[in-house]
Amino acid sequence: MSWRALNPSVPRPWLIALAGLLWCAVGVMLWLHAVAWLRDLRGEMALPVTLGVGLGVIAHLALFARTARRNLARLRSYPPRACLFAFQAWRGYLMIALMIALGLLLRHLPVPRHSLAVAYSAIGTALTDRHWLD
Repeated sequence: MSWRALNPSVPRPWLIALAGLLWCAVGVMLWLHAVAWLRDLRGEMALPVTLGVGLGVIAHLALFARTARRNLARLRSYPPRACLFAFQAWRGYLMIALMIALGLLLRHLPVPRHSLAVAYSAIGTALTDRHWLD
């Protein structure tokens, strides 16, 4: 059996959709963590949520939007069918592993959950990108 037989190739638009859905899902997951941590603040949620969204918009405009455009250009340069796992560049998988490790580390440090909620909502906002729909 050749290695090509083991390559799960899919149409290129699926790669674009998969990349967008993955990052949007991660953004929503981070937001759900943030909301759960802020729930006990009740009426005092406005400041952390506003701060998180504001920082997220800045991060999105400064970094994430450019990265999304580069990833879209990379995906659009592929042949009509490509490996399913090509939706993410190889170094992107390393970035994902580092982000997961950092998230786990932050949750196990003695950092107040309300402070983490601001960071999680900021990153969640930045990741919930619309560029994959273009």
